[in-house]
Amino acid sequence: MSNLVELLVGRELPMDLREGVKFYAECAQGTVRAAGSRSGTVAIWSGDGPPAYMNLQPLKRKKRSEAELQGLWLSETGDILYAATSVDLLAVNTSTRMLAWDYQQKRQWGFLASIPQGGFLGKGDILTLLYSSGEEIQIDRHSRVLRQTDSGYSPRLVAKSAQSDRVFGSDGHAVWVWDAVAGFESRELMIRKPCYSLTLSGDGRQLAMRSLNEVSIFDTETFDVLGQFTVDPGLPQLALDSSGNQLAHMTGPRIVFRSVDGEVTGAYDAGADFPISVHSSVSGQLIAGLRGGLAQSLAWPA
Repeated sequence: MSNLVELLVGRELPMDLREGVKFYAECAQGTVRAAGSRSGTVAIWSGDGPPAYMNLQPLKRKKRSEAELQGLWLSETGDILYAATSVDLLAVNTSTRMLAWDYQQKRQWGFLASIPQGGFLGKGDILTLLYSSGEEIQIDRHSRVLRQTDSGYSPRLVAKSAQSDRVFGSDGHAVWVWDAVAGFESRELMIRKPCYSLTLSGDGRQLAMRSLNEVSIFDTETFDVLGQFTVDPGLPQLALDSSGNQLAHMTGPRIVFRSVDGEVTGAYDAGADFPISVHSSVSGQLIAGLRGGLAQSLAWPA
């Protein structure tokens, strides 16, 4: 990478998970935020105030590996935090930090955990989860299961924009699109191609996917390819800005920013504290989760 590329400076977020920031969630206005590590430690905070920490590991488990956190979602106003682990789904009141309810998913063949592989929060704070068993559930903020189907198959990667009811998902070999209300059974094939990561722009008009060391950006209405370029090896997660004009990806200790045609527009160097996740925020910032447990808020390059 050219030494002339602008190196961005981040603003440290007021939390430290120590075990690495893998998950990030925020309410519709971005006033309440949460971050979590794979082991189940979660921080919740408002504005620049101090965070409250919680351990969301299940109390009952056969072995520690079953306790991994799989995803975080905050309700529209930020009053409820949904946390999916590999054995249960928890809802936490963010004001009291008390457990509101928990939902125990079924087990495959009576003993293996049916793990949530992907999910998204829809209108009315309705959470949809897709499990490794092929089960799909829609559950509301009061723990009422509104829909439950079993297609015997489900994607591992899921992306949805708050601006649209269309959902995109992949099992690693193809990308499908379906209606959020109708469910995964309504899916249509978008493209058959290896997929290690996918993400949507804030307006839902662009989809970025990574296949090995190639990134492709699509128009979500026409499925036309808007950009396609090669990137250096690194963790596969991607992030698009709100308008889909810029993309961020991880390469070793750096987060690299590119335009739709692949031109490098900036970079952030975390040094020894490698980035392990990137998340686009409603505030217009990029949130970088670091291996050491901190997170940085970065402005997209001008």
